[in-house]
Amino acid sequence: MSENNLDLSRLLKKYGKKETTERETIQKEKHTIKKPMYQTGKKNSIEKEKKEINRERKVENYVGAPYNFVPISEKTYDYSKNQKKQVMHNVLEKNLLSGCITYQIEAKTPILIDSGKTDSDGKGIGEFYKDAYGNYAIPGSSVRGLVRGNAQILSFSEVGEDIDDYSLMYRNIAAGNDQELYRKILGVPEVNDKNTNGVLKHIKAGYIAKKENDYIIYRTKLKQIRTEFGEMNYYMISERTILEDYQRDPENSKFRYLYSSDFVLQYTKDCKFREERNSRTKKKQYVPEKEEMFNGGKSDKYRPFYREISYEICREKTVGAIGAPGEYKNKGYLLSSGAMRMKKVIYIIPEIDREQDSILIPEQDIDAYKRDLEGKKTQIKKLEDFFGLPKEREEKPVFYIEYGGKLYFGFTPRLRLFYANSVKKGYRQQKTELDYVKALFGYTDKEKSFKSRLSFQDAAAEQAQELEMRGLILGSPKPTSYLDYIESAENPYQTAVTYNSEAFRLRGIKQYWLKEQIVEQKAEKTNSRNKKIESSLKPLPAGTMFLGKVRFHNLKRDELGLLLWSLELNPESEQNIGKAKAYGYGRVKIIVKELEIFDLEKAYQPDQLIKHPGEFLHPVYLVEQQERKELICCFQKEMKQWLRKEIEEMRSVKDFLLMKDAEKIPDKDKTRYMSIQKKEFQDRVRENRPLPSIEEVIK
Repeated sequence: MSENNLDLSRLLKKYGKKETTERETIQKEKHTIKKPMYQTGKKNSIEKEKKEINRERKVENYVGAPYNFVPISEKTYDYSKNQKKQVMHNVLEKNLLSGCITYQIEAKTPILIDSGKTDSDGKGIGEFYKDAYGNYAIPGSSVRGLVRGNAQILSFSEVGEDIDDYSLMYRNIAAGNDQELYRKILGVPEVNDKNTNGVLKHIKAGYIAKKENDYIIYRTKLKQIRTEFGEMNYYMISERTILEDYQRDPENSKFRYLYSSDFVLQYTKDCKFREERNSRTKKKQYVPEKEEMFNGGKSDKYRPFYREISYEICREKTVGAIGAPGEYKNKGYLLSSGAMRMKKVIYIIPEIDREQDSILIPEQDIDAYKRDLEGKKTQIKKLEDFFGLPKEREEKPVFYIEYGGKLYFGFTPRLRLFYANSVKKGYRQQKTELDYVKALFGYTDKEKSFKSRLSFQDAAAEQAQELEMRGLILGSPKPTSYLDYIESAENPYQTAVTYNSEAFRLRGIKQYWLKEQIVEQKAEKTNSRNKKIESSLKPLPAGTMFLGKVRFHNLKRDELGLLLWSLELNPESEQNIGKAKAYGYGRVKIIVKELEIFDLEKAYQPDQLIKHPGEFLHPVYLVEQQERKELICCFQKEMKQWLRKEIEEMRSVKDFLLMKDAEKIPDKDKTRYMSIQKKEFQDRVRENRPLPSIEEVIK
C-alpha cells in the first residue's frame, strides 16, 4: 500500500466511515491542518493536496541526530597560489611573531576527559585525565585537535589527509536504498517462486584460510545441490526439525550427537514450539513456548559456532542424520550462526576441496572486512572467534558470492556486501601543496615533512573535584549511516544516495550540537543488554576552570590571527570537547586571557641588559585585546581578498559558526538520537529521508 493510501486509510478511521471517496477524504483532511491547501476547481487538486498532506505528515516525523555536518568547501586556500611562502623555523625576522597565548576554558556543562587507564581486566576505570603534576587537566593534544579542526574550516584548508579511504559494507534485507540491489546480488527468489524454498541462489559455501599474508577461499567437493537452487552447494536444516526428531526418541535419534555435552544449541532439549503469524509478512512461524527454552536470549548460553561433523543425505537435498566425524560417509562442517528466536536453520558445509583452484580475496576487501568488524565489536563481544578472519594455517567454513566481477564473503548466508565505491570517492575538495593548517600545524607526506610551529600544553584545572561515577553508552555514529554522512551531489538534503551511487559526495565535517543541559540517556539505551557496553566515567562539574598555554614560533600576523580566532571563535561562540558530547557533556567557553609576543630587539641588543635588565631577561610585551582583534581581522581581510566576499558569508564558515552559537542552541528534542523503540529510525530508513541542514534545524 502506498503512503498516500495509508494516509487515506488513516482518515477513514478518523472520520468513522466505511466508504469515502478520495475527494471527500481530502476535504476532511484539509480542516485538520493550519493552512487551507485546497481550492475547488483547480486541476489535479486532489493529487496536489495528497502531496501536501504527506509533506505535513513528514514534518511531524522527527529526523535528526546530536550532530550535523559542516560542508567541505571545494575551494581551498593554497599558499603558493596566493604569493605566500612557508616560513622556516631557523629564521629571525622582525615581521615574524613568536610568543605564548594563555587561554582559559570554562566548563558550561559537566566535562568528561578519560585518562585511558584500565583495570586488570582491560576495562576503563573512568578516571579523569591528570597531568604530570597530578592535576585534573585537558590534554594539550585534545586542545590541539579542537583548534586544528576549527582552523581547517575557517581557513579553507584541505581535509583530505584526515579522511581514510576504505570500502564500507551493508546489509539491506527489509528496507533501505539498496534493498533491490542487495536482493539481486544474493539471488533472493521472487515471491511467486515456490520451487526454491527461500534459497539464496548466488550464495556458495567454502572454506576461508590464511596463507602467509593472503586470505583465500577453498571450494567444496560438492559443486551444486540442484540446478533450480542456483549456486547453492550447502545444506540447511531447521533446528526445530532436529529437536522434534530427538524428542520423539532420544536414544535412536539421527541427531542425538548434537545434544551431547560438546554442543549448546539455540533451543533447550525440552523446548516446545507454538505457532504464530509474523506481523509483517503474515507468514506462519514457530517460537518457543517459554523464554527460558531459548538459549540465545538473556541466558546468553548460546554462541554461534562451527564444528567438524559427518552427515547423511536422503532425497538429494535433505539432511537425514548428523554425527561425529567418521560416523556417516559424508564429511563436512556444521555451522550455526547468530541467535534468532523466530526462525532458525543450521548449515552443513560439505568437505573441502584443496585440488580445485582457490579464490584469492583482494587486499582492500580484507581491510574493509576488518574495519566493518571493528565497527561492530560492541555488538559481537565474545564472538570474535566466530566472525573474525582465520589465523595462520586455520580454515573456517565461509559463505561467498562471485557476482559481477566482485567477490563477497562472510559467516552467514545473508552477507554484508561491499559498497561499489570507497568513502573517499565522495571527497570533492581541491588539493593544496601548502595551506594554513599545514603551515601552522606541520605535515608529513611521502616526500617531505615540516615540523609544527605550535606547541599546546595541558590545560590544568583550578580546584576541581570529580562528580560521582556514572555509566554511559558512548557509541559513535559510523560512516555506514549513509543518510547522515553522504548526500546527493545533484540534490543535497533532498535525495538520499548510498556509496553505490556515482553521484554521492561526503556531507561534510562532523560537529556535535551544543546543548543547554546534560541529556539523560533514555531507558531504551540503558537496558540490561546494554549494561555490558557502558563506560564508567567521572566528570568534573560545570563551572570548572582550566588554564592552558599555546606557544607559537615565527608566525605572520594573519597566521596568528587565524590561531586566535580558531581558539576563541566569535564572542557568542561556545565549543565542545571530550567524551559524551552527544549528551551535552563538555560544552565549554574558551577565552584568551593573555597574549605575549617575544621582542627581538630587547632580546638581542646587549646594551638593553644595562639599560633595562628586567626586560632583557624577560623580553616580551603584552598584546592588548584591541590589537588581538586586529590580528584576527588581518586574517579575515586576507580571506576576503581571496574570496571576494566576507568570510562569514561562506556556507561552510556560516554553518560552522551557527552550530557554535550559544545564543542559538536548538531545542534538545531537535538534536537527539532517533528512537528505535518508537520506530523513528526504521521509518526514516524506509522513507530514505536525509539529515536536515544546519539552518533547518536552527529554524
